[in-house]
Amino acid sequence: MFFFQLAFGDPTIKPNGKVTIGTHVFNVEVAKSEKTKQVGLTKATGIKNDEGMLFAFDTYGLYGFWMKNMKFPVDIIFISDGQIVSTAQDAPLVIASNSSPVVYRPDGVADKILEINAGLVKKYNINAGDNVKIEL
Repeated sequence: MFFFQLAFGDPTIKPNGKVTIGTHVFNVEVAKSEKTKQVGLTKATGIKNDEGMLFAFDTYGLYGFWMKNMKFPVDIIFISDGQIVSTAQDAPLVIASNSSPVVYRPDGVADKILEINAGLVKKYNINAGDNVKIEL
């Protein structure tokens, strides 16, 4: 069952947008409401390599992300004005419930944050300064 979810995506992920970085297209669920942003991908046990979650903010900021309650590691891509500001690669899971999770923040202000499967930033050679096309 676990393999099925990783191979075919978790049914709780409902893609409603696309993010293109270079030649790679990610079908994303867009988190716009505060509740959806708080839950994020914690409801999923895994996603496909062409899926992700896009967090869309109305204003620019140094938004922090952590891995509390996550079931799989991710790469975090911070985006501003259609360009990658910075990335956090292979964000590890929080194992101990009493430990403080690491908070990942961009190197500059961002208004969109994309979470994808861990290892894809390196695999696809995604870097700060790369252009990002977002279709919502």
